[in-house]
Formats: sequence, structure tokens, C-alpha cells
Amino acid sequence: MKENFDRSGWTTGNYEVSLIPALPFKKFSEFQREIFQEISKNNNKCPLLDLIKNLKSRDVMERSFRSKLSYALRDLLDYGIVKKSWEGRKKYLILTEIGEIFRKFLI
Repeated sequence: MKENFDRSGWTTGNYEVSLIPALPFKKFSEFQREIFQEISKNNNKCPLLDLIKNLKSRDVMERSFRSKLSYALRDLLDYGIVKKSWEGRKKYLILTEIGEIFRKFLI
């Protein structure tokens, strides 16, 4: 199929329709940018506990930090840039295909 597309611009076979968020979406906050960069540094997959450990400063209360993290992640998840994944008892944040494109070309 790819050869047909490269040669003539046409292809045959099954097609998949993907939902892609309209750009530009709401501007990332500085904290969301830090989350995104932290996930990107770890081969596009970051354990949630490592993310918390790396981003939380000692002078911030645990409850307020978790709340801030929750709100920041909600937007990233809603945009389809990040998804959650569980492996055993560990929860991971993974860049989606859209997130990887965003990382390569827009940031």
C-alpha cells in the first residue's frame, strides 16, 4: 500500500479515521510544559510516581501539588496528547501519536 502511495499518490486498503484536536488549542501553562518535557525525556513514557518526584518541590504541600498536577494532566489527556497506561501496579503517562508529532514539530 505504501508503495502505491509513494508512486502514484493513491492507495488501497483499510483506512482509519483519527480524532485530532484542532490547533491551536489552549496555550500550555508552564507546569504543563514541564510535564510534557518530563514525559518526552523518558522515551515518551514516564511512571507517574517519577513525574511527581521530579516536579514536586519541598516547599509545596502534597495535597496542593496533587491537585495542581491533576488539573494540568486533565487538559493534556483531553487534548489527546498524553494517555494513561497501567503495567501491573505502576501507572504510566505516555505520549500519544499526536503528542509525539507535537513534540517533534511544535515544541
